[in-house]
Amino acid sequence: MQTHYRTLLMLAVVSLAACSNTEEKTETNTATPTLYNNANAQTRPIGNTSGSDASALKGKLTVPNERIVRFEFDKSDVRSEDRAVVENNAKYLTSGNNTSVRLEGHADERGSREYNRALGERRADSVKRALNMLGVPEQQVTTLSYGEERPVDTGHDEAAWQQNRRVEVIYP
Repeated sequence: MQTHYRTLLMLAVVSLAACSNTEEKTETNTATPTLYNNANAQTRPIGNTSGSDASALKGKLTVPNERIVRFEFDKSDVRSEDRAVVENNAKYLTSGNNTSVRLEGHADERGSREYNRALGERRADSVKRALNMLGVPEQQVTTLSYGEERPVDTGHDEAAWQQNRRVEVIYP
C-alpha cells in the first residue's frame, strides 16, 4: 500500500512539473510547489570527521551540506536550481533516523513587515509540501517565518536581496 502511495505522489510531482509555467510574473505566486531538475547536492557526515574517524563513518547517516532553498522575487515556489537541495534533505529525513527539521522562511526588505512575514511563511510551507510529497512525514517538519527580520546580507541591492530570499533547513 505504501509503495502505491509513493507512486501516486511521484506521478503528482511529475504532472505538476510538466504543467509548470516558467513565465516570470511580478505578482505573488500561490501555486503548489513543483520540483525541477538539478545536480545532486553534497552531504556531510554527522559527528567528528577528523583523522582516523573517517573510516568509522562508512554507513552512518549524513546531514546534507546544502540546506538553503532560494526564491525569486515575490515567489514562493521551489526553483529548479533547488530541487536537489529539497530531495537530498528528504532522503535524509526518510532514512529512518526520525530526525525533526525546522524550515525558516525569509524575505528581502522590500514590502511591508506583515507582507514579508506572510511571504516567508508561504516559502517555508512550499518547501514543507515538497518534502511531504517526497515522503517526509508532516509531523517531522515545522515551519517558522522571520520575513525580513534576519537578513544574511544587509545590502540594499539585487545581490543582497537574492541572498535574503530563502528558506533555511535547520536540524537540531
